[in-house]
Amino acid sequence: MLRLGERDEDIPDPSDDERTAVYQALKQTLGKYDTYRTVFDSKNLEEEAIHASLANDLTNIYFGVLCPIRAWKKGADPVCVIWELRLLFYTHWGRHLLSAQKAILDCLSDPTSVVNTIGTKGGI
Repeated sequence: MLRLGERDEDIPDPSDDERTAVYQALKQTLGKYDTYRTVFDSKNLEEEAIHASLANDLTNIYFGVLCPIRAWKKGADPVCVIWELRLLFYTHWGRHLLSAQKAILDCLSDPTSVVNTIGTKGGI
């Protein structure tokens, strides 16, 4: 029986190669939109903003969701899979999700963003 905060060993982490491949592909695709500024603790008014990576956020979200689903498909106990998803949402990838949402919104609101040039001359 798992205790609060413990991870299930039936849910493996991705390999370093797999994580690096996804991160590099996202980083290359995002280009100048990969880096953004954020704070870790928005309640701390004295905390300085830091640089963060949208590719890193998306990679962490992707594997935070994918690995438990892979384990479920291989026969892991669904209760353990849900536990892992919930645990990692609150302790890890949920924070990446919140930061990524703001960065994506800022990217989409930039009229020069590549996603806003689809179908225009010089766009994608």
